[in-house]
Amino acid sequence: MSVIAKGSLILFMASSSGAFAGAIVTRDSYCPVIDANGVLSYDSTSARIQFVETPSGQYSVHCTGQLPVGAAFPDRAIQWGPDNFPVSCYTSGDEWKMIVTPSGQVKLTCNGRH
Repeated sequence: MSVIAKGSLILFMASSSGAFAGAIVTRDSYCPVIDANGVLSYDSTSARIQFVETPSGQYSVHCTGQLPVGAAFPDRAIQWGPDNFPVSCYTSGDEWKMIVTPSGQVKLTCNGRH
């Protein structure tokens, strides 16, 4: 699995080779994080991500991470999503939300179908 940031679009790309019978579960150690000022970066030190894709094309992404040193930490928990940070998590039109706490902890969830 790899992460590509292109402009303001976040893409998670899972690699699969053709048809498959069961769900594909991929785990890795990075997570996109958005600080209190709306700056996108990636945590690859303390992050954990799980990407699950089913044969029908449904997918879910669950990711936890930490804002990097120097990032803007919020005064209270904030939530990012398509309404206030207009990007896609994996495919266009997917549902996602990211919670960022005052301590800098980040939790991202993303669901959709492609």
